Amino acid sequence: MFIRHIFFIASSLAIFGYASAACAQVNTCSNVNPLLDMSGIQETETWLSAGGTFRVEDEKDESKQPWFNLTAITCDKQRDDTGSVSAKCKVNSAIFESTSGKPDAADPGNCLMDLSLANFPMHQIQQGVLTGMQSELTGLCFDEILTIDSNTKRIYMSFIKKQYADKLKPNLCGKLPPTQVLMDCSRFAKQRKQAQGPGRVCDFGGSDEEKR
Repeated sequence: MFIRHIFFIASSLAIFGYASAACAQVNTCSNVNPLLDMSGIQETETWLSAGGTFRVEDEKDESKQPWFNLTAITCDKQRDDTGSVSAKCKVNSAIFESTSGKPDAADPGNCLMDLSLANFPMHQIQQGVLTGMQSELTGLCFDEILTIDSNTKRIYMSFIKKQYADKLKPNLCGKLPPTQVLMDCSRFAKQRKQAQGPGRVCDFGGSDEEKR
């Protein structure tokens, strides 16, 4: 019930850690699955909401994916006298950090869950597309940029290096994390793709264009 409750509250996201190579095939959170397909964008003139899992699209290697997460996004939208749209978005993520090995009820510390909260002031860069940088302080190396494309029904999280990052200890920050996109990783994704066997399956089943 706690996980389900987190999935529905509306509020925020931070940089997700990545699984180690040891966790690529089997890890202690590998049996965590969301219950519902909510990855599509629901919106009116004054609000927007979406839910799902941020993933690197088409990346099959789990060691290169962010930690598994359940994310809810809500935005309050406003339109000024010129017709330009702005928004205040809140992103709320339950993030599951795992160690190698199988789920173990006797050791709950081998699958950790954390709650991440963030706010994104958004502005319109073209018709149907809002983007903005997280307003709170984040990690040492990268800032997060949320992009909501109502035209394609996609939500992205991308990253840029902080201005002072290169002045830190050499090689501390490394390469930019790849762009993540909000996807549906529920059991319905596996059913839609008629996938068999182990492994996580995600798609864009919650979006209108995927249901046409």
